Amino acid sequence: MKKDHSEKFKIVEKVFKYLQEIYENINKLENAKTEYQHLIMRNKDEYHIFVIKFLHLTSEAEIHKKDYKQLASITASFKRFKISASRLLTILRACQVITTEDYSVMKKL
Repeated sequence: MKKDHSEKFKIVEKVFKYLQEIYENINKLENAKTEYQHLIMRNKDEYHIFVIKFLHLTSEAEIHKKDYKQLASITASFKRFKISASRLLTILRACQVITTEDYSVMKKL
């Protein structure tokens, strides 16, 4: 690197810190996206902490503000499907189509 280069490192620690940021967690983006998709606010959660975590994950996962609503509708659709699936399992169990053992295995899915 030239002596007058604008991005020249002056301290060795800065070089190590820069390299650590790049290589420390290669799957950082994918991990943030996964954690974002599983983010749920429960009754016991405090709102401000949830919002901070939400904003942090959207930043880490590189999700733009315009995409929040689209992702929320996809998540809501999945939740409705999951509820429907659990109701179906309850009906099948009540009709004795599946046994109690099968029900516990399928419920975990």
